[in-house]
Amino acid sequence: MVAVYSFGEFRMLLNTNAPTATPAIQKALQTFELYITKTATSTYRVEFTARARNDQKVTVLSEEINSRQSMLHIRWGAGGNKPNSLALYEAIEKNLAH
Repeated sequence: MVAVYSFGEFRMLLNTNAPTATPAIQKALQTFELYITKTATSTYRVEFTARARNDQKVTVLSEEINSRQSMLHIRWGAGGNKPNSLALYEAIEKNLAH
């Protein structure tokens, strides 16, 4: 598995489905003190929109590829922020492991 960072968006595969990823994503957003402003869920997709303390918009989207994997998309700020996106991804992975 290889993470992709292009055009300000961080993408990586999660070894879980979208509904299972939802609480892990919520917990990671809270860990980074991001205020969730919008949540949109469907059977195969979950999207969170949040704001950082400096009012940067953070979007996290998990889309199911199959019953055991989802593609995770993270955009931190308008232009993207690779270190913050990677740290958020790692927090989500850690939450999935527990």
